[in-house]
Amino acid sequence: MRSDEGPILLGNLAVDSLAKLDLLRFFAHNPASVDTAASLAVWADIPVVEATRALEELAAAGILESEAGSAGPLFGLHADESMMAELAAALAGYERTRHLLRRRLHDLRHSAQATELRLRGDLSRERARTSTIFHSVSDGLVAVDDRGAIVACNRSAAQMLFGLESPRGIPDGSDLLAAIDGLPEAVKTAVRKLLSEALDGGSDRISDLPFPGGRVVDLLVDVLRDENGVPLHEESGAPAGRLLCLRDVTSRHRLEAHRRDLVDLLTHDLRNPASSLYTLIDILLRSPRASWDQSQHDLLARGLNLSQHLLGMINDMLEVSRTEAGFAELDAERVAFSRVAAAAEAQVGPLFSDRQVTLLTVLPAHEVEGDWDQGKLVRVLTNLLTNALKVSRKGDRVQLRAFERRAGLSRPRLLVAVEDQGPGIPKEDLPHVFDKFYKVSLAASADASTRRSGTGLGLYFCRLVVEAHGGEIWADSRSGKGTTMNVALPLALD
Repeated sequence: MRSDEGPILLGNLAVDSLAKLDLLRFFAHNPASVDTAASLAVWADIPVVEATRALEELAAAGILESEAGSAGPLFGLHADESMMAELAAALAGYERTRHLLRRRLHDLRHSAQATELRLRGDLSRERARTSTIFHSVSDGLVAVDDRGAIVACNRSAAQMLFGLESPRGIPDGSDLLAAIDGLPEAVKTAVRKLLSEALDGGSDRISDLPFPGGRVVDLLVDVLRDENGVPLHEESGAPAGRLLCLRDVTSRHRLEAHRRDLVDLLTHDLRNPASSLYTLIDILLRSPRASWDQSQHDLLARGLNLSQHLLGMINDMLEVSRTEAGFAELDAERVAFSRVAAAAEAQVGPLFSDRQVTLLTVLPAHEVEGDWDQGKLVRVLTNLLTNALKVSRKGDRVQLRAFERRAGLSRPRLLVAVEDQGPGIPKEDLPHVFDKFYKVSLAASADASTRRSGTGLGLYFCRLVVEAHGGEIWADSRSGKGTTMNVALPLALD
């Protein structure tokens, strides 16, 4: 016998024994002969063939007697008293077991029904909760299947995409691209592009799209994912669907526009009086007829420095505002980097001399030229060198290094580094040094007047200019080991 035949044989024996017990239970209550097995099969709820075989086996064992009849064998109970007693005991046990099993089955059915009702209630409540969250999100959310048909749409998306107060007006299975046919062409093109790219399993976004009603919207798309962030797939391996997110950034754009207007107003209105104040103080200091004592001269010199600092902050704010608004375009031309470095050195050289800090410049042996805006790059280097000077002590050295890199790059680049010997930048500040209005604490600098000074726009302006050239800027620093500001500039603009 094979190992897998045992369970099958035991199952067949159990079924056969139960059929015989049912038949014996019938004959115990109805000893009279029965002409065929058909009626017994109906009563016992078993196939006729099985009932006939069971009857014949019981007759062969001497428990039933069998006589030939016209329609088939006649069966009746044929047993002595001892056999009847054993049969009665067996049937009584069988009845008790049968009753217990029926009661247990009834309990199991009742428990299953209660569990089903509870699970249905839990599922209904969870669906209601999920639906409430889905439709309460301020961002518009649209889920589409692999064919682009709308699977789910929340209230915010219905308002932004279809001008509806509720997604109930969107037919189930509507094609998303067909449903937004009335939107501006730029929006349709963006949605089509995002959905197409998401088919490859990636995520993407398109910012600042103009929508009807004066809205400005950011579009984001990603594949559908489970609670662990794993993308869901069809059996074919294709993404199970995509989720389109619409983020209304109209308020942010309006606030940004108001901020730019305010900055422009302040810088333009402050620039002229600040410039005039600086010029007047400079004239007073340089006047050959003025006879200032030392305290008066020092006071005027301090006023001149402060007015120069104020004018520089105003110019930074104005330049950043113009660059952000797209008005300060690059005036790129073919220029040698040595000229850029020399112009920056000429501006900051006297400051380094006054502070007795050495400025060392190391340039490539051969001339490196690039398509750059010389004026803006000079300001970038000036800002980086001035920042290095702020954290330097008497006798320290600041190094300006540049070298060309071509190996392994599709576009040759000029790498520029400004390295100081200052206290370094705290690790938590490093990711933010090029953010707008972010100021690193200079508590460890030699000059107390430089601590937390400036507008927090100098490095942000450097980032804007470098990125406008298609380059990168980053900082390397270790506490107590100084800081290196790095700039990578392509030699040619795209």
